[in-house]
Amino acid sequence: MYQFPETNKFRAREVLELDFDIREQDRARELYVELDEARGDAYREELLYLLSIDEDELKAGSDRYVKVIFSGHRGCGKSLELYRIHQYLNNPDRYVSLFIDMERELEIAHFQPEDFFVTIIVWLIDLVKKQELEVDLKPLNTLAEDWLNEDHEVRKEWKEEQGEAASVEAKAGLGFWDWLSFNVGIKSFFTGTSKISRTLRQQIRKEPLKLQAQLNSLIEQVRKEVVQKGKGRDLLLVFDGTEKIRYEIYKNLFVQDSFLIRELKVNLICAVPINAFYDIQTGVTFDAYERVVLPMFKITDDNAHLFKDIISKRVDLEAFFCSRSARHHRPLLRRLPPAIAEDCEYRFAQSTGQRGGKAACRGRHSLAGAGNV
Repeated sequence: MYQFPETNKFRAREVLELDFDIREQDRARELYVELDEARGDAYREELLYLLSIDEDELKAGSDRYVKVIFSGHRGCGKSLELYRIHQYLNNPDRYVSLFIDMERELEIAHFQPEDFFVTIIVWLIDLVKKQELEVDLKPLNTLAEDWLNEDHEVRKEWKEEQGEAASVEAKAGLGFWDWLSFNVGIKSFFTGTSKISRTLRQQIRKEPLKLQAQLNSLIEQVRKEVVQKGKGRDLLLVFDGTEKIRYEIYKNLFVQDSFLIRELKVNLICAVPINAFYDIQTGVTFDAYERVVLPMFKITDDNAHLFKDIISKRVDLEAFFCSRSARHHRPLLRRLPPAIAEDCEYRFAQSTGQRGGKAACRGRHSLAGAGNV
């Protein structure tokens, strides 16, 4: 769809949006601009240290499972940097790392705390199937089906769903989690209005420790298998999009009932909104999580070239920012965060001999994250 650098003013507007995700583009590697020169790499080194990475290898771990909350201001590049860290960690000398984009997996507007654990189960089952790992799913399936069988109407709906599943496994008695993973999908499952989805949430809410015990059993089996088969030295779950869930849901999951996440026998990274990050830092769950922040930084003459690179890789500077195109550049600047826009306005004024006005006074000292811009 896009032709980089863009010369179409409408597509140029889109590629400068804060939420524009370069990971979805064929030329993602070319579009990426490394910002360590401006903000340093201390956050990355801290995260790798927490995950016991040294000399590009996962060193001997322990029974202490790290839960990391990864945060930063909107537009600072959390998703992109988290994905790049996942790519690095997903290596036989390090981890089998699962990158779970919650915005793609679920309808965030309908997200409930119970969905978090269901998503983990579905992803682990998918890994088991793809990597041909030897794992016993019967206890998990039995627990779910026992829950569903408690209500006559739900039991009837479940039997009907089993009958409609057109697979060899179904004829042999399709397990609940297999059915959910391969025949339905969690997004449509939780977005719909089925009695099955409502009952599953209710039962997890009612008996969370039962699910946690079975989930930990599955996690331990998967961890053992990936090591024995040489897929990785341990398992890591990386959650992106969790910073988009509603605040009250987030607080229930990560603060009030944090023990459910804390007691999972796996290393885990979750993106959280910056305000939620400070809730954790100052709250009773302070010791439950390790905390890593993707920092903001000042735009200076020394690092301004990085922002020029970000913008020039996406839009044609000659088409929009040269003096004869002055009428086009200001609408595009409005698509940028104010700090970056002011800096660009200042530099545009310099290049065209215009007075930069208020922007010229402020732009050179503005704060920015600029990870997605």
